[in-house]
Amino acid sequence: MHRQILSVCILVALAALPSIAAPAEAAEPKYWRDGKTLEAVPYAAWEAGGKVTVVVGKDAVAKAPRNAAKYTVKTVKWPTATVKVLEFTKAGGGVLYNLSDETQFFVYRGSLQANVNGTPTTLKEKDVGAGISGTLRNAGAPEDTLVVAYVISPPSAEDLKPTVVRAESAFYGARGATYGAQAATPTPPADRKPDDTIVRRYVFPGNTVRFAQMFPNKISPPSTGSMDNYIYLFEGHVQYQQGGETYQAYAGDFLRQESGTLHEWDQKDGAKFVASSALPMGKTERMDPSKIN
Repeated sequence: MHRQILSVCILVALAALPSIAAPAEAAEPKYWRDGKTLEAVPYAAWEAGGKVTVVVGKDAVAKAPRNAAKYTVKTVKWPTATVKVLEFTKAGGGVLYNLSDETQFFVYRGSLQANVNGTPTTLKEKDVGAGISGTLRNAGAPEDTLVVAYVISPPSAEDLKPTVVRAESAFYGARGATYGAQAATPTPPADRKPDDTIVRRYVFPGNTVRFAQMFPNKISPPSTGSMDNYIYLFEGHVQYQQGGETYQAYAGDFLRQESGTLHEWDQKDGAKFVASSALPMGKTERMDPSKIN
């Protein structure tokens, strides 16, 4: 009897204690993703009888044919765009990739072949492809190739169409150029200061891609823009501030510049990165091409 009374008392006492909630998961940073913590998802692809077969995951890749191209994909889904980093290696058989929803891509390293308006076309280092569908392949012998691909609805009122913008056709200068309206300027402006950020602009129907180099030990003034911008860092270290949050961003990291929100760069060791634009949340009317960043 005494044991029963004691058990009831213990249960009553425990019921009176405040419940201990499970620790909440930390929210993802709003404007930054740490590339080191993102999974590089393994893929394998091979072609037989004119058909490309693709498998995903470590176990499936291990069972793929010996002649399969093996590569990895890192993906970040942002509110108004998705960014993918595709890494192909010479040892892994190079490039064999079925484009799906990608709207544009930047070849940072290596080369590949794409079908552009029915013509097999080689894209080399620092070239941009846009509006292209089908399969990306090796342009020759397999080599190490790094591609940053974007999934973005065209923010410009121009319609997206299959286009290749060569590195030598990219131009330096202010934002706001429209497709076909700029002359190629292969070198930075003569009046730029030694530590000014160098931006090479690739303009095509529907959007732009920018390849930028920041130099060390400079703080840029706070600024904002009319578009969301999505950035992937290839090299360097910068401190990025936006919306009351501060991030230390390194090579392999992803950043989002939100339209209408002040951002500021402390360029620390400098950086090289690629960027492209998207319409802000809730905006459906596509913009005048001259307004694209």
